[in-house]
Amino acid sequence: MTESPISSLSSSVGKTVTVRTQDGLEATGKLDSVDEYMNLSLTDAEIRMEGAQPRKVKVTNVKGENLVFISLSP
Repeated sequence: MTESPISSLSSSVGKTVTVRTQDGLEATGKLDSVDEYMNLSLTDAEIRMEGAQPRKVKVTNVKGENLVFISLSP
């Protein structure tokens, strides 16, 4: 039986994930929370935008409707 995307994300809380949004933002950090709309909260994240220097942030939130992909750490 295949696990749903929400279940996969929920079981990855506390692990490192990488996400990309429609506007090209890419963030890698510890998944702190996920809700039924796939809105994510990442802690201790590194944010990267094309053409800009990466920056570290303590907390960032990503709206599920803006997600292009999510990569879960093994």
